Amino acid sequence: MDNSTIAIITALTYVVLTIVQIPVVRYFDHRRLLSAPSQETYRWGYFLGLQGMTWAIMSILVMALSGSDIRIIFQVSVGTIAVWGYPGYTVIQRKKWAWAWLTILSMNPVLWIVNYRYGKNRWSEFH
Repeated sequence: MDNSTIAIITALTYVVLTIVQIPVVRYFDHRRLLSAPSQETYRWGYFLGLQGMTWAIMSILVMALSGSDIRIIFQVSVGTIAVWGYPGYTVIQRKKWAWAWLTILSMNPVLWIVNYRYGKNRWSEFH
């Protein structure tokens, strides 16, 4: 498969996964607010966690589509699950370390500022 086809498939998959996340985030937040109505919403946190998991999936997809050796695909899969997927999952569980990890790993100063402000207001709710 050529690089432009891989890029198109990857971009479309990312868009679809991001769109699917919207109702999932709303469901997670609704379910959490039923059990803890005094807490603020955590939609952004759920979105951040799901994005981490999405990046892990996307990295594995790109490697699989590129025709790489199965050993390399396996190594990249383990690495991306460890770096993006598991922290994304634990952000959904409201873990402080994972929130900080994914924020820093984003390498996006705008996201750092947004997450700092958002996380500062909810830091006491994190585990």
